[in-house]
Amino acid sequence: MVSELVSHLDLSRFEVRAFCIFGDPLNNNMEQAVLRHGVPITFIRKRLGFSLRHFLRLWRELSAFKPDVVHTHLNACMYCAPWILAHNVPMLHTIHAEPAFEAKSTLRRHVMAFLYRSAKALPVAISELNRELISSFYKIPANEVEVIVNPVDIDAFRMECPTPLRERVYDYICVARFEEEKNHRVLLSAFSKIVHEQPHSDLRLALVGTGSLLDTIKAQSAESGITDNVVFLGWRDDISELLHRAKSFVLPSNYEGLPMSVLEAMAAGLPVVATDVGGIPELIDGNGILIKRGSVDELKHAMETVLQSDQVWREMSNRSLELVQTYDVKTVARTYEALYERAASIA
Repeated sequence: MVSELVSHLDLSRFEVRAFCIFGDPLNNNMEQAVLRHGVPITFIRKRLGFSLRHFLRLWRELSAFKPDVVHTHLNACMYCAPWILAHNVPMLHTIHAEPAFEAKSTLRRHVMAFLYRSAKALPVAISELNRELISSFYKIPANEVEVIVNPVDIDAFRMECPTPLRERVYDYICVARFEEEKNHRVLLSAFSKIVHEQPHSDLRLALVGTGSLLDTIKAQSAESGITDNVVFLGWRDDISELLHRAKSFVLPSNYEGLPMSVLEAMAAGLPVVATDVGGIPELIDGNGILIKRGSVDELKHAMETVLQSDQVWREMSNRSLELVQTYDVKTVARTYEALYERAASIA
């Protein structure tokens, strides 16, 4: 999300710098998009756990840059909070997941509640549902929570000559980290049932990503007897090309905010099967099927339904392309720019 947003901000009006607190440079497409746009990236190179040394380094870097507005994501809000208070600089914080999940620690919950209630920081929700949850969790009026959806670069996922449906090599694709919240186990259980009911089929499921449960899911694939039908593609930078080689997108998450992966699938014209969690229901309206979290049978039925005929697929595909227009990165970037200017003017 940060890469998409930063690489579309108007640098004739804003001086922008990206700060990456955790980890080292990866030289991947996300970093390159930011750098190509002309925005420098400062890597603080923190590791797991609190680090006073890295906290002080970020303090020095922010003091040298002297921003009028700080926009944070995930745990960066806690590292930036002391600096913005000391320098009376407004902070926007985009909350990407349910607030109770994102602010698990008591300290963070109290710090962010203080910042929001004292108007030192402005919470930004990525969906209407998230706005309601933020309002309830932090006990602040809903109208004090901005809603700005996650962006997707529609142009990057559009193909002038997309691969014809019958020539696509993957029937289903899932782009997600191999972690508990993404619930790959229920996906493999549902897909296994589909495959075993059609013993001579050549159905294929592509799984894109890495994570701590990768070996566990590979073992489940082997135990289910579907290793010939499941393709593990690892970390990939060519997501657009992979989506255009697939017929449908599946995301059986236990919880979500407003997943970028679903937006990218919609921009590629794919029908979507996903759980009715977080902001996902706001994305699905005739372009796919919502299912209950953890339901293998519902997931199996939905996966079969989206590919039951070319006509059904075409209708859902066209609807995805229509709905995703609201989330175009150029529109979202202009919305954030207006919010930056408003926040700076009232600081």
